[in-house]
Amino acid sequence: MDRYSARMNLRGSTQRERELNRLKSDLVRKAPSSLSYKDVKLNGEPTQLIINTSTKPYYKEFESLPDQTVLAGDYVEWANSVWLVLNADCDDEVYTDGNLRQCQHKIFWQKDDGTVVSRYAYTENASAYNNGEKGNNTITLQSNQFMVYLPYDDETAELDNGKRVHVSRSNGKCRPYELTRPDDITYGFGEKGILNIIFTQTQYNPDEDKLVTLEDGTQTWICDYIPISTPTPP
Repeated sequence: MDRYSARMNLRGSTQRERELNRLKSDLVRKAPSSLSYKDVKLNGEPTQLIINTSTKPYYKEFESLPDQTVLAGDYVEWANSVWLVLNADCDDEVYTDGNLRQCQHKIFWQKDDGTVVSRYAYTENASAYNNGEKGNNTITLQSNQFMVYLPYDDETAELDNGKRVHVSRSNGKCRPYELTRPDDITYGFGEKGILNIIFTQTQYNPDEDKLVTLEDGTQTWICDYIPISTPTPP
């Protein structure tokens, strides 16, 4: 009897636990035979996800493997692209499902201490949206706007109204956009979540906006550039 009980408890102490663990085991066993089973990197770490490739090119639905944590705000590297987890179901008892958006742009900016940081972003044209400024106080210089989705973290949380960044695929000339509406609530699901921002095109400032070369050789425009002095060796 003791031996029988031990075998029964291997997969769980209750019928529900045994059914749940049996389902997880079946999913792990059968997943590799699925055409949707993909080798990816999740936040830089190799893993696998079930990705539905029949949806739109820039929009994919996914399912995780059992006991695998995927959060809104995570990055997935797959198919030579970086994808942002825009939504992830909090009901992860068996697996997590959600959706991905393909990032089209990498945004660079400087923190107050002069450190240059960057994030991959999913962007949408948002010229028809309210940019968050009052009409009576706004001088319209450019009409183009972008809605930008970024992971919410310690560094992106510092982005606030008035922050200017370069938004363009080309470094041929600086195209500055000013942050006019930050929203850290609407997509603030789970432990991380998404920062939703509207950037409105503004004017180039030749005295403040600089094309810089980073340590890895990447060239990018930094708006309102803060010069970093190099300490003189003793």
